[in-house]
Amino acid sequence: MGLGAIVVMGEAQDGERAGVFPGDASVLSQPFACFDVLGRSTAQRIIERFVRADVDVVTVLQTAVRQDMKAPFTAFENVEFRVMRDAGEGVLQKLRHYSRNGIEHSFLILGNVYAETDLLDFYYFHREARQAATRAVDREGVLDLWVLDCEKAQTQAIDLQHLREAKSSDSSYFIREYVNRLSDPRDLRRFASDLLRALRDAASRAGSEARNLDR
Repeated sequence: MGLGAIVVMGEAQDGERAGVFPGDASVLSQPFACFDVLGRSTAQRIIERFVRADVDVVTVLQTAVRQDMKAPFTAFENVEFRVMRDAGEGVLQKLRHYSRNGIEHSFLILGNVYAETDLLDFYYFHREARQAATRAVDREGVLDLWVLDCEKAQTQAIDLQHLREAKSSDSSYFIREYVNRLSDPRDLRRFASDLLRALRDAASRAGSEARNLDR
């Protein structure tokens, strides 16, 4: 079906650095999405969700080479890493490359959001809308997650700044599932707590099913 994904991993913003592991400059220099949470970073979890959705190619655009991020994905042939200076230009270049190589649509997600949703349902919703870009929203508002028509996005000169500044519309895709915006240290702590709760719930359900089978 010609489907790609672009994951933009930028530098941490000044607001993100405040209050996080004071005194450790190497840690403070990275975005929240790169922090390890129960064995994996949220960036790794984002990439894995695209891989599991059978996206043809996943491109991670980075402001600096991070070998620790690359390591878990060396076994995936459809995950590529590109270093960039400007996120907006990097996205446009990749959309042009996708379009020329038969990738008609692409997800675009910034590293400041983690969302658990049916990615293929999002894609089909976008395709039915027949528009250049469809943005995801949740109960709190817009998210930095889109599906783009690669050719239309170029024709209409839709860049990253335009996408982020645009308000939601009637054709926005509403996410009812779990979302974490990763905007401050409390979001990381909440993410770890939510993961632990999900693991406990899964273990409890497995235990109940095992007991039912024993009856």
